[in-house]
Amino acid sequence: MRLLSTRTGQFCWVTDPRQARYAILSHTWSKVGEQCYQDVLKLQRDVEKVERRAQPFEADLRYPPHITAPAPIDHGIGRGSVLDHPKLSGKIRSACAVALEDSYELLWIDACCIDKSSSAELTEAVNSMFEWYSRADVCYVYLEDVDDDDNVDTADSQFRQARWHRRGWTLQELIAPRSVVFLSSGWCPMGMKSNLARLLEEITGVDHAILTHKVSLSTISVARRMSWASRRETTRPEDEAYSLMGIFGVHMAPIYGEGRNAFVRLQEEILKAIPDQSIFAWGRKFPPPRPASCPPVLHLRSQSPLMPDGDSIPWTQSHSLLARSPSDFYEATSSGVTLISHKQFTARLDIETAIPLPEYTITSYGVRTQLPLIPANVLLPRKDTVSSDLAWSLLCECDSSFQHVYLALLRCQDEVGRILALPLCLPTRFFKEGVEHVFLVGTRIDACTTCPRPYRLWSLSSTKVLRARDHIFVAELRIRRSPLRTFTIPEPRFTPRRMKITDVVLNSRCITALAAQGYRIVPPQRSENPFYRIHAFTFLRPTEAKGTERLVVRIVQAMQRDMDEVEFRVSHQTCVLDCEEVMGRSSPLLPAAFVDLPCVNRRPGGYAIPIPGGMAWSVFDLHGADELVRTLRLTLRAMDHRPRVQLAILLSKNADHGT
Repeated sequence: MRLLSTRTGQFCWVTDPRQARYAILSHTWSKVGEQCYQDVLKLQRDVEKVERRAQPFEADLRYPPHITAPAPIDHGIGRGSVLDHPKLSGKIRSACAVALEDSYELLWIDACCIDKSSSAELTEAVNSMFEWYSRADVCYVYLEDVDDDDNVDTADSQFRQARWHRRGWTLQELIAPRSVVFLSSGWCPMGMKSNLARLLEEITGVDHAILTHKVSLSTISVARRMSWASRRETTRPEDEAYSLMGIFGVHMAPIYGEGRNAFVRLQEEILKAIPDQSIFAWGRKFPPPRPASCPPVLHLRSQSPLMPDGDSIPWTQSHSLLARSPSDFYEATSSGVTLISHKQFTARLDIETAIPLPEYTITSYGVRTQLPLIPANVLLPRKDTVSSDLAWSLLCECDSSFQHVYLALLRCQDEVGRILALPLCLPTRFFKEGVEHVFLVGTRIDACTTCPRPYRLWSLSSTKVLRARDHIFVAELRIRRSPLRTFTIPEPRFTPRRMKITDVVLNSRCITALAAQGYRIVPPQRSENPFYRIHAFTFLRPTEAKGTERLVVRIVQAMQRDMDEVEFRVSHQTCVLDCEEVMGRSSPLLPAAFVDLPCVNRRPGGYAIPIPGGMAWSVFDLHGADELVRTLRLTLRAMDHRPRVQLAILLSKNADHGT
């Protein structure tokens, strides 16, 4: 463990933190960044250079007693102390001053005491941080957004709104140390954790007994501990998991770049270390807390990702066994979950079959485990019965798509003592006899009004468990593990997307090729009405009989549909007028006497062009007076977010399309 001397600002290494007496600083990182280990180390080396320059005058040179030695040159850096360096962060200097005033010679600051360029040191620090905070004599919490004169007791105090209460890493920094001193932006004491415990419980949701260390963390359910972190934020998504390792007493190697998979790995490590099934108790619970708000007619059915139902919230975020992030435990259900011992759980079910201790095998297909199950249709009231529970009485008899749904009973209960169960669903159309399936978690309660979010938990009273006792059985099954993909497919560098076409231009090579064949290009024109937008290109070429061949290519966009749906139209005509007369008599945009040529390729008409990189094309035959067939191929290509038309005319020898 690397510590900072509060007298000199030099680093010192401690092999066993249990033998050292040190203070620790908890703070929120500035948006512009903090001074890291390499920055402070560079300042220490600057001080060492000044020391070496002063040594010849003090040791190597021997002056007679009657001669006064010359004073060392002043470089603006205090000799022997990095804390006097003008480039040192004010936060580090002030933290050392506060700790030294309280007689602490050593201080640990996460920003500058960890060499993040060393993966081994970073791994050790992340895995040991909770222990380091718990063994510190005192933890100073610096609140840079709280004024010195702030009154913490008022409802709108800056202390309540401090950013420190919303950061992910500061949760363990609040819980682990026994002595915590809160400091304002001017480093003035505002109180200690011991006398602010009730206020901190109200702000953070952490139990008063945990803050005062009267109760061990191991007695708190996993779901409740997760709920403490559900409203906290981290800069990196991986830190949502790494900041919770100490709270659950697990260890794993940090892998920055894995994204949300870090939280999945954390839950897998918790399953190995803590026999607590409340880790699955996240999301909405049925019956809802206010059953009077339920609609009068409800239908309960299974749901799967392959059976979309117009949800506003993607189903894939809630049908897996493991959560995607701590925010999934935000529901009030998770904060009120408590554990049930295996002996009490067996006694409450009171079934003849032995209930095994929970064990989990994690595979690529899901989590394999043994759970007591209840067929869901056993608990649903019949249409002709009246239930004392209003929420359950609103349920109608399940339909055929619900027959493969079971309630997996968990060894945990809600705040009123009802056993929690996971609804495991298997859609009927995917069910096959004799095949081991991967069950999904969650059910939907649909009604005339919108209720898009699925219910992941069911609470069962003792009466309902007693009624279904004869139907309870223990089964080994596989449940979908994670909502995340095992391997993420990187997106292409340029993702094709639809874009409105606003301009069409000719390719420069096309212009050169047409000019070489004798065509004169008329400036393009554009016409627009409420129904269509037309981009017109006219090409004129003199004929041998002192006439003019006129070719008009039009790109037609439907204004009432997507603007990238286009249609090619080609008109061809030969007249006795010369080119100048043709240009002066009528607009080449929509020649009235022209007839559109038929398209040769198999897909004439409209084309949807994804931009960039999309392309639409058509082929037309031009029959000339010289009995030659010229093939006109039109190509509209989207390049650099600007669609371009590329034209080419190929001459064939005979009318039968011979070359």
